[in-house]
Amino acid sequence: MLVASATNPNVNLLLKLMDMEKINYFAVPGLTRTVRDRPLSQFTIDHIQTKVAEFYKISKGEMLSRSRFKKINEARSVAIYLCRRLTDYTITKIAVEFNRHHSTVIHQSDQVQNWVDTEQKFAKMVQDIQDSCI
Repeated sequence: MLVASATNPNVNLLLKLMDMEKINYFAVPGLTRTVRDRPLSQFTIDHIQTKVAEFYKISKGEMLSRSRFKKINEARSVAIYLCRRLTDYTITKIAVEFNRHHSTVIHQSDQVQNWVDTEQKFAKMVQDIQDSCI
């Protein structure tokens, strides 16, 4: 549980945020941070990893491994891209779940976005995987 208190001549506020996944964000005079509404995502990183691994016909363990085989790396990149698009998780959280550095998550998701923008077949494939996650 996170409790924040603001004391201001005009504001006396006690915030109790019991569910860390669902935080109501708003600006309050006297607080140094702003909080905004972040609804729970219907997708989890684990769910997306599983669906992408099924699509590429590899194990989830292979996707999370250090392997640089093209098929495994592409699957991992697509899963990272979908995690960034479909969830509210931070880049750091996604990196931890994929055993990668946060800069790798940024690079791989940008790389997949470039492929989606330039290759119509790849864009269709990513859309099919995304639809299977839903």
